[in-house]
Amino acid sequence: MVIDESAVGMIVDCPQCPAQVIVPSRPAPPAEAKQREKASTSLLLAVQQGDAGSLNEALAQGGDVNAAASDGMTALMLAVQHGREDFVKALIGHGANLKAKGPDGQTALMLAEHAGQFHLVRLLWKADTKSSRRFFGRRRHHP
Repeated sequence: MVIDESAVGMIVDCPQCPAQVIVPSRPAPPAEAKQREKASTSLLLAVQQGDAGSLNEALAQGGDVNAAASDGMTALMLAVQHGREDFVKALIGHGANLKAKGPDGQTALMLAEHAGQFHLVRLLWKADTKSSRRFFGRRRHHP
């Protein structure tokens, strides 16, 4: 008998054999979801440690660019805090949410402004403007 050690539930006596089994209270996540979660954790760690190789690997493995660390900071916010323009570009290119708010209600753009990192402010502002145009279409000027 194979027992899934990642299952969470009650241990009960099997009615058909002398063994005990785990009756899951929730199913174990599929392997793909576990891999994506691991890649997301690796992505956050790569940004915190400034490791570009690990960041690229985590992005290639499907890490969630909008995953938040335990303190509520997203990878984009962490990249801004560390002043990593290359990381910010990579995360934006992979669809990072520019409007996500951290635990104190600040977006990555606000963090860049507060830190005086105006090259990142411009980069984030341009990316946000492009995404707004895609959603709303071209602006029309009315007299």
